Amino acid sequence: NQVLISAGDCNVKIWDLKMGEANSTVDKCTLKFTIENPFNKVCLALAFFNGENDGSTVFVGDGEGNMFSVDLKTGTCINTVKNVNSLGFDVYTLCR
Repeated sequence: NQVLISAGDCNVKIWDLKMGEANSTVDKCTLKFTIENPFNKVCLALAFFNGENDGSTVFVGDGEGNMFSVDLKTGTCINTVKNVNSLGFDVYTLCR
């Protein structure tokens, strides 16, 4: 199985994809988790972080310069950072 992460509106969705023969088609796509942006803003940028050396964490940035991290195994928000732009960082640069 593969994992697909999508962001839109104020949510991040984690999907489980069951791949078909030779991984060339998707046989089944199941929504595992929906995580709301704790800042209630539109999610615009995603970046994987090598969580526990398995890529199980994704960072999400919004248009207001806020970031939060999501555990892909549990579908929970791990940490939040409000207005990273004020700390001299840019959400789009951090999430590349």
